[in-house]
Amino acid sequence: CGYLPTTHNGLVRRINARAPFDGIASLHFMATNDPIITTGMSDEAAAKFSSPVVLVSPTAGHALPSSNDPTYPSVLAFFLSSPLLPRPPPPSLPLPPPPSSLLFFKPPKPPAPPPLAPALCVDDSIVCPHANDGECDDGGDGSLYALCPYGRDCADCGA
Repeated sequence: CGYLPTTHNGLVRRINARAPFDGIASLHFMATNDPIITTGMSDEAAAKFSSPVVLVSPTAGHALPSSNDPTYPSVLAFFLSSPLLPRPPPPSLPLPPPPSSLLFFKPPKPPAPPPLAPALCVDDSIVCPHANDGECDDGGDGSLYALCPYGRDCADCGA
């Protein structure tokens, strides 16, 4: 089903200027019981194409035909024969991986554990101005802050 957008004069002028549309596979499905789009409206749209396929259902309403509608096989055949439909690869070829947008969300990796305790822990007030202030500041286990390089606040961090 379809119709010309007669309330949009600019669009209709563009359609009329380019009609008839050649080389475009077009199916114009109409239903005699359609209360919204009349067959006359669909005929007018179909006339803009050079080779429209026009099917009129005696039973459908404002929807595509169901499998028991007499036009259903023709509608299905039109779509199955359309050169525009993507064809699946032959079964002998491996399928490409899905696009990354279709992969499941992976949660971020947890943060890396702090490095192993240095062999020699040194209170170093030059690189750790917060050394020996009563709070562990080297970012390791039990530290309150990570203001100093690891292993440079030994007295406060218990190393």
